[in-house]
Amino acid sequence: MKTTLIIILVLSTTTSWAFSFRFNTSGGNADVAKSAPEEWKDLLDPKTNRFWKEGNHVPDEGFLLLAKNPTNKAYAKYWLLRNEIKAEQLAIIQATVDEAQRELFLEGKLKDRYYQFGKGNRVSTKKASLPLNQTPNVSKTDLKKLNYYFIFSSTCPHCSDLAKKIKKLPDVRPLQADQKAIKHFEGLIQSSRATPETLSNYAPDGVVPVVVIHNPKTNAATKIVGNKSLEDYLAASAQILKE
Repeated sequence: MKTTLIIILVLSTTTSWAFSFRFNTSGGNADVAKSAPEEWKDLLDPKTNRFWKEGNHVPDEGFLLLAKNPTNKAYAKYWLLRNEIKAEQLAIIQATVDEAQRELFLEGKLKDRYYQFGKGNRVSTKKASLPLNQTPNVSKTDLKKLNYYFIFSSTCPHCSDLAKKIKKLPDVRPLQADQKAIKHFEGLIQSSRATPETLSNYAPDGVVPVVVIHNPKTNAATKIVGNKSLEDYLAASAQILKE
C-alpha cells in the first residue's frame, strides 16, 4: 500500500512538472538560466539580447524592448506606432526611388529591365495575336517554371474577361488593385490585394488588367497591359523562358 502511494505521488509530481514545462506555466523553465553554465545563461534568458538573436540577424530594437517586457501594453503600442511610422517613411522613400528610377531611364543611364516605362509591353508591340494554328510551342511543364501575376480591378469588365482566358495558364496569382471587397475568379486561386510596391512597379498609371510573367531562374520579367489573347501570353512565356 505504501509503495503504491509513493509511486502515485512521484507520477503526479512528474506529470505536473512536465505539464508546466511544456506550457511555460509556473514551476517550468523560468529559472533554468540561473543554474545553467555561464555560456548558456544569456541564451536561456529572454531578458537578454542574445536570447532573441537568430544567426547574424539582430532583431528590431523596439521589438527587443517589448520582448523583454511582454506584458507592457504601452510598449506594445509604441512598437506598433514605430512600425506604422516606418511604413509611412518607406512609402515616401519608395515614391522617391520610383521617380529617380524613371528619370535615370529617360536619361539613358538605367536599363528598363522590367519594361515598366514603355507605352505597352514588348510582346504586344512586336506582333499581333498569333493565329490559333501558330500557337507558340511551349509545354505545360515549361509554363510551370514561370510565375504569373494578374493585376486587376474588381469593377473592370475586361479583367473578368481576361480571367477566363488565363485560367489555362498554371498557378496564376490574382492581385486586386482596388480596395473594394476581394473578388475571386472561377478557375484561379484565391485573390489577394496587390501591394503598393507591386502597383508602383507594374501598374503605375492605374491601367488594368496587367499580367506580369516572371522567370525565377533568371529573374527576368515582362508585363502585358490590357486584355490580350491567350496566344500573346504563351508567346511572352516562350520568350522569357529563353532569357
